[in-house]
Amino acid sequence: MAPTPPPPPQGPGLRERKNARTRAAITRAALELALESGFEHATVAKIAERADVAPRTVHQWFPSKEDIVLAAFDLPIERLTSELATGEGTTLDRVRRWIEIESQARTEPDDLTRLRHQLLLTDPHLRAGQRARQQAIEDLLAASIADETSLPESAVAPHALAAAVVTSLLAMQERFAEQRDEYTGDFAGTHEMLDAALHALRTRTPA
Repeated sequence: MAPTPPPPPQGPGLRERKNARTRAAITRAALELALESGFEHATVAKIAERADVAPRTVHQWFPSKEDIVLAAFDLPIERLTSELATGEGTTLDRVRRWIEIESQARTEPDDLTRLRHQLLLTDPHLRAGQRARQQAIEDLLAASIADETSLPESAVAPHALAAAVVTSLLAMQERFAEQRDEYTGDFAGTHEMLDAALHALRTRTPA
């Protein structure tokens, strides 16, 4: 007698779907209001009214108004930290794998992601918050590149290469925000350039 096949994987439950809808409604309301009248004028009360929730619900999901826009970057940074620490291959192999993981993990609708990126391009305060998160990514990459090439972490080269990766990610974001590209995670020619630079560093660095 053939074994009974396992049941198909269950999708998100009712509570999870409701929570996701609430979070998305708050995020959309905040982004739309900020783009319409500026982030400073998009108060929690106005965000709650547009999202059709109580102000306390906004605070339940997001400790600060800035988090509505910027918290979306925190889990990807955690996943990059894990991939660089435990993944196989070169730093760039692990970065490629991380980008693929992020592409598969995305559940936010494209139009909502695009609204976030459009706001980040126009608001200096939020751009500074995003830059702090980009610096965290840059520092993680620089440490991994330094370890891979046996260079001191304080050396210029690992930070320069890490900055090139972050600049490529930012360029992808800007093109997506301007609706010039789909959000594909394609680095264009950046992979080849960075691979060559890492190879040059390895061959010039004593074993």
